[in-house]
Amino acid sequence: MSASFIRKYALTSSSAVQAASRKLMELDLLTMKGSSYYIPDILFRMYLQRLRESDILFLPLD
Repeated sequence: MSASFIRKYALTSSSAVQAASRKLMELDLLTMKGSSYYIPDILFRMYLQRLRESDILFLPLD
């Protein structure tokens, strides 16, 4: 939730990141272990990692 993280990934604000992480935790798509967040579903985690390594661009839907 740090300012450098938000700038690095071009996120809107820390409050938006916090709201999104709360919702993802409610849906059990994100879990907190210690002070770190992680994706508990190994297949979903692998899928997201593969997307991250690809050249796919995700554009905001304005």
